[in-house]
Amino acid sequence: MAVRKIVIVDINQFFGGGQVYGLQVAPMLTRDFEVTVICVNKRFADELKRLDIHVVDYSGLLSWGRIFHQLLITAVCVWLRLIGQADLVWLNGIPEIVVTPFCRVLGCRVVVTRHLTLDIEVLSRLKRTLRVIAEIAFRYGAPFANKVICVSGAVRDSMATILPAEKLEVIHNWVSELPKQVKVGKQESESCKLLFVGRLEPHKGPFLIIEAMKLLAADGEAGRVTLTAVGQGRARDTLESAARGLDVQFMGFQEEPARFYSKADVFVNPTKGPEGLPLVTLDAMSYGLPCILSDLPVHVEVSEGGCSALLFRSGDPADLAEKIKILLRSDALRKEYGDRARKTIESDYVLGVAREKYIRLINSLGR
Repeated sequence: MAVRKIVIVDINQFFGGGQVYGLQVAPMLTRDFEVTVICVNKRFADELKRLDIHVVDYSGLLSWGRIFHQLLITAVCVWLRLIGQADLVWLNGIPEIVVTPFCRVLGCRVVVTRHLTLDIEVLSRLKRTLRVIAEIAFRYGAPFANKVICVSGAVRDSMATILPAEKLEVIHNWVSELPKQVKVGKQESESCKLLFVGRLEPHKGPFLIIEAMKLLAADGEAGRVTLTAVGQGRARDTLESAARGLDVQFMGFQEEPARFYSKADVFVNPTKGPEGLPLVTLDAMSYGLPCILSDLPVHVEVSEGGCSALLFRSGDPADLAEKIKILLRSDALRKEYGDRARKTIESDYVLGVAREKYIRLINSLGR
């Protein structure tokens, strides 16, 4: 039987979690299928090429706008179907959904990866309007897909409000390889090094860590907590101003954040959502770092109800400060949470588990 040909479509103009996912899923599929990726983000295209993935790169047309990209992708999908005999189109995001009906008319199977719940983060009026339009398009286009892959149970529960259960498949995000587990446990005289990794945007919650550190300082804990913030975003200048007087280092965007995970004592993800399954949370847990996470449904899920990580009330810096205090007081508790986090990743969020589920799903779709 001929090797099945899969076309992955990603027209996101920015490089984010969805593109990191693409860099994981594309090489995983090439072991069994012939994979082509259509994209408009240059960094994403370059990274795929370095992985020896066949790329149709339209990054030179990035400024032409999303509507043009959608029309272009429709034309390319037609060409790949008629000339290249591709029979499965994989849409990696929300705007791509508009090509779904056309691909089905061509006789293709269509899989959509949904990375976020239906909630919409706090955005400017224009960006919120565009996001609402995209979500409306998703609601009309998703029913044409054969399967919608949800990266967490939280995403599935959200999608179940607009799609029938038989169209939904949960396949968790994963770590490509397990790093060396960090050693957890510090002397009382040493400061606790907190780590934040993510975009410096209000809805990602970095301000909550700053506020929590101020509360700790007011309680006499000044000097016992430091913060390293890895990431870039429009809120960086405001964050730097808010952090004056605190021991905070802003490291900007880092291609390889591994060294920051290995040197941290506690990882904090204070995101207010929406989230599907944050890759940075999985990365931190894979190192065996004790984690403090906002109590979004996906964090409740990945922490097994708070067994593998401490959960704090989303948006509440006082509760975050209390959770930091709990870990400050006990080396043993930090080690216990770190060990549980690592075991959770080892059992459910590794490449082998994800690959088996993807292969089974693709084969179940037929041709």
